[in-house]
Amino acid sequence: MISQQLLLEDLRGSLGSRELREVLLALDYPADIQQSKADKIIASYRNNPDWPLIGAWIDATLVALIGFEFAGAGKAEIRHIAVLAEHRHTGIGTRLVTYALNKYSLDEVGCSLLARRESSLIVTDGLGDRPVCPIYRERV
Repeated sequence: MISQQLLLEDLRGSLGSRELREVLLALDYPADIQQSKADKIIASYRNNPDWPLIGAWIDATLVALIGFEFAGAGKAEIRHIAVLAEHRHTGIGTRLVTYALNKYSLDEVGCSLLARRESSLIVTDGLGDRPVCPIYRERV
């Protein structure tokens, strides 16, 4: 689990930053297309200002991000989620999804867009091979 303080904040004002590009390069694209994919991802958020892009910072280092688009009342689809390798399996991805659910009053966050693009992607809870997509708000 996360031992340091994690700061979650909007990254839309940092679309041209070196830090954002470094985390985007952590996405599992072949090395020969990583830069062009990062450029396309950044352009997609510039061209779609209603898509939230949230970053997770530990100290002054951006360690993860999640970007999504709204898909109807109370629903969103994850477009991109990335965690730097040295911070994976610490719960940061789960914190990002939970933050999105709460901040935007979502009932469901899905990842069908990711699954269509990345056939090898399996989203898990970091505690084994239990898939967690779609993710629903826990009702109390």
